[in-house]
Amino acid sequence: MIQIKEWAFGFQKKLFVNLFFMVWSSIIFSQNEKIDSLSFVSEEQMREEIDLSIPVLQTPNVSSPRETLFNFIENMNKSFNLLMEAHEENVKISGLYINDEVKPKAYLAGRYFDIASYSLDLSAYPRSLRKNLGYTTAIMLKEVLDRIDLPELEEVPGAYSLDSILNSNTKVSSYTIPNTEITITQIEEGDQEGKYLFSTETVSRVKEFYDRTKHLPYKSSNSVSEGFYSFYASTPGKLMPPRWSIYLPDWSKKEVLSQTIWQWLVLIFDILLSFFLVYLLYKYLFLKNNENISLKRTLFLIVIFVITIILGDVIERINLTGHILITLKVILDAVFWFVFALLSFNLIIAVSGYVVSSKHVGRIGIESTYTRAIFMIIAILVASSIIIFGLSELGIASVSIITGVGIGGLAIALAARSTLENLIASFTIFADKPYQVGDRVKIKDYNGTIEAIGIRSTQIRLLTGPVVSVPNEKMASIEIENIQKRPYLRREFDIKIKYESSRDIVEKCVEIIKDVLSIPPGLEADEFHPNVAINRPDYTPKVYFNKINDDSFNIYVNYWHFPPEHWEFMSHSESINFQIINQLNEANIEFAFPTNTVHLKDGRTKKESGSVKIKD
Repeated sequence: MIQIKEWAFGFQKKLFVNLFFMVWSSIIFSQNEKIDSLSFVSEEQMREEIDLSIPVLQTPNVSSPRETLFNFIENMNKSFNLLMEAHEENVKISGLYINDEVKPKAYLAGRYFDIASYSLDLSAYPRSLRKNLGYTTAIMLKEVLDRIDLPELEEVPGAYSLDSILNSNTKVSSYTIPNTEITITQIEEGDQEGKYLFSTETVSRVKEFYDRTKHLPYKSSNSVSEGFYSFYASTPGKLMPPRWSIYLPDWSKKEVLSQTIWQWLVLIFDILLSFFLVYLLYKYLFLKNNENISLKRTLFLIVIFVITIILGDVIERINLTGHILITLKVILDAVFWFVFALLSFNLIIAVSGYVVSSKHVGRIGIESTYTRAIFMIIAILVASSIIIFGLSELGIASVSIITGVGIGGLAIALAARSTLENLIASFTIFADKPYQVGDRVKIKDYNGTIEAIGIRSTQIRLLTGPVVSVPNEKMASIEIENIQKRPYLRREFDIKIKYESSRDIVEKCVEIIKDVLSIPPGLEADEFHPNVAINRPDYTPKVYFNKINDDSFNIYVNYWHFPPEHWEFMSHSESINFQIINQLNEANIEFAFPTNTVHLKDGRTKKESGSVKIKD
C-alpha cells in the first residue's frame, strides 16, 4: 500500500513538472525574441552562410495546372528536406532554442514553403487567417498528394500543350487530378487573375481529404515528405521547432480532437491565465474606487490589447490547426480590433479633456462644448474606421460594411430628427455666439443666467432658482435679450408737479433735478462721487419739461449708469430718488397727484386725488 502511494505521488510529481515545463516554456517561447529564429539574420547573411540560393522575389510558376502542381510538390520537398536537416543538426547542439548554425537552413526552408503556399487560393478566407491556414493547408495537401497516384508530367495540361499550339482559342480553365476532387483552377479576376491555383473548394476540403487518406501508405513512386504534418502539428514554433520541444513527454504528443494534448494544455492554461489577469486588473482598478475612471479605463484597455496580442501569438506558435484555429483567430482578431477601436476612442477623448482643461478654453463654455464635440466626432470616425478595417480583415467586404453603415445612419438620422436639429442649431449658436456661459439673458418668459451650453440644449438658471433646459433649435429661432452684453443701464422716469405751479417753480424744479444728477463743481480728479457713474461725455443726464398734462406739468428725466451692475444701479437710483424728494420738499414744490373729476346728479363736481407715481 505504501509503495502504491509512493508511486502515485511520484507520478503526480512528474506530471506536474512536465505540465509546468510545457506551459512555462510556451510562455517563454511566445515572449522571448530569441525564439524567432528567422528575425535576427538577414537574407544576405543566410545566403552567404550556406551553399543554397533562392531569388528574393521568386514566386512559383503557376502559368498552367502542370507548373502549379509539380512546382508545389518540388518546393514542399525542398522545404521539408532542409527543415529536417536543420532540425537534426539542432537537436545535436546544446541549448534550448534554435542554434545560429542551423538558422540559414531553417530560413531557406521557410522561403521554399512560402513559395509553395503561393499556389493555394486562400482568397475566400480573411487576410488575418491566410498565413496560418496556408501553413496547415499546404502541409495537409502535400500529405494527400504523397499518398495518391499522380499523373505523369505530360498528362497534366501545360502552358504550351499541343492543343494550345494548334488552336490559340483553346483555354484550360481548370484541371482535376484523376480519381480525386483536387482541382487547380484559373483565377478570373483580382490580383491573381490568369494564374492557376488550387481552388478555394480544394483548400476548404483539404482537411477532409487528409482524414480520408492519412491511413494510406506513402507512394514509393512519389517524392514524398514523410511525416511532415505530424512533425508540424506536434511541435511548437512555426516550421522549425525550438530545441526544448524534444523534452516534451510522449504522452503529450498524442492527438485529441485534432490537436495534441500539450497544445490543449497550453491553450487552456493561457486562456485561463488571461482571464485571471483581466479579472485581477478589473478588480484592482474599478472595484476599489471610482477616481480617475477615464485613466483606469484606458489602462484596462491597454492591458487587454496586449494580452490579446500575446494570446494570438501563442496560438500561432503552438501550431493549432483546423476549426479550433479558425474559431480562436476570428474571436481574438475581433476582440483585438474592437479593443483597438475603444482604446483609440478613449485616447482621443482624453486629449480633448486635456485641451478643454487648458487655460485657453473655458470648461463649460461654448468653446469647450464644441472642442469636445469636434474631438468626439474625430474619435467616432477613427474608431469606426478601425472597426470597418478590422471587419474587412475578418473577411467582411468593406463595401457591404459601408453600405450597411450608410443605411443605418439614414435610419438613425430619421429617428433622431429632433436631435439633429438641435445639433445643427448648436453650430449656429457657436458661429453667431449670441450668448455665453455666465451671461444674463431674457428669453420669452425666462429671465436668468446661462449655466451651460450643450450639444442638444442650453441650461438657464432662472432668477427664481430653478434650471430650465431650452432646446438649441428654439434658442436659434427666437429673440434673445442678452442683458449681460449691455454697456450701461438706462433709466427714464417722469416727475409730475401741480398744474397750478408757476413757470418759475417749473424752471426751479428742472434745475434742482439737474443739480441732483450732476457732479459737484470743484471735485478733485481722485475724489469719488456716486454721480460719476451717470456722467459720461457722450452720456450726460437729460432733464426736460416736456409735457403739459391734463392735471400736471411733466418733467422728463433720463440718464445712463456705468458700469451695468444691476444692484449698484438700484442703490444709486434709490439715492437719487431720496435727494429729489428732499430738495423739492425744501423748495416747497409739491408733486401732482392724479385726479378724477366726478359729476354728481345735482350738478356739482368732485375731484378725487390718487397716489404719486414715479415711472421707472
